[in-house]
Amino acid sequence: MDIEILTDDMTGIHYTNQPLTAAGPETTEVGSIPDDATTAYHEYRIDWIPGATFFYLDGKLQKKLTTSVPSTPGSWMWNNWFNGNPGWSGGPPLADSILHIRSITMAFNTTDSAH
Repeated sequence: MDIEILTDDMTGIHYTNQPLTAAGPETTEVGSIPDDATTAYHEYRIDWIPGATFFYLDGKLQKKLTTSVPSTPGSWMWNNWFNGNPGWSGGPPLADSILHIRSITMAFNTTDSAH
């Protein structure tokens, strides 16, 4: 599962369930991006339950994916990356790319939030 914002294409947020196997399908849907995504903090949240992945932005459900949903836990990773591909990450950066994270909250087996 991942959330991606391509800084070369600020038209949407990519919500994705990655393939479960090398030959499996990827499921991606694009949601709207806040006008101030690069200047203000926002809450990006993923809720994962058997059979569904829920993606939230500032507490509001953006997308629900029900295909390629992981069936076992995995690792969490936060990163700011660039692969040099002009068709994906926009080619070599012209300036420093800095990622600010205000806080990270993780919960396991909680029912405090409704889907």
